[in-house]
Amino acid sequence: MLLFATVGFFFHSGEGFYPRVLLAILFIYLTTPVASHLINRAAYDTGVPLAIRIRDQLRSVKKDDIKKRRNLIIRQEQIEKARQEKEELEDRLDWELREEQIDQREKSEDLGREENETAIEEEADDSENQIIEEDDRKNEEEK
Repeated sequence: MLLFATVGFFFHSGEGFYPRVLLAILFIYLTTPVASHLINRAAYDTGVPLAIRIRDQLRSVKKDDIKKRRNLIIRQEQIEKARQEKEELEDRLDWELREEQIDQREKSEDLGREENETAIEEEADDSENQIIEEDDRKNEEEK
């Protein structure tokens, strides 16, 4: 009513017509029902007690809805827990496979080293035997 009075005042005072005031009135009339509905809905959902004479017809629906939501949340938590356990098992398996690959690689490297060492020792033994034989020949030739 104050806004309508403001429009009337400016219109009759001779200053002209202000469309901004009409737009403000329109905006307030459009948004007030939505805002009041949201405020009431939030109060109801949070459990604010109703007036004494009002009978709550949504109580049974609300209880069923709460049960459904609770069951859904429990299912989602179970699914999430199973997913986490699956990921942990996959991580363990990956870790074990990596350890096995590392062990196999180390074993093959150790075998390669041992083969190289035996080959080097055989070559060293052969070269020592050749040197000894050559020394023996030289000694025999000198005698």
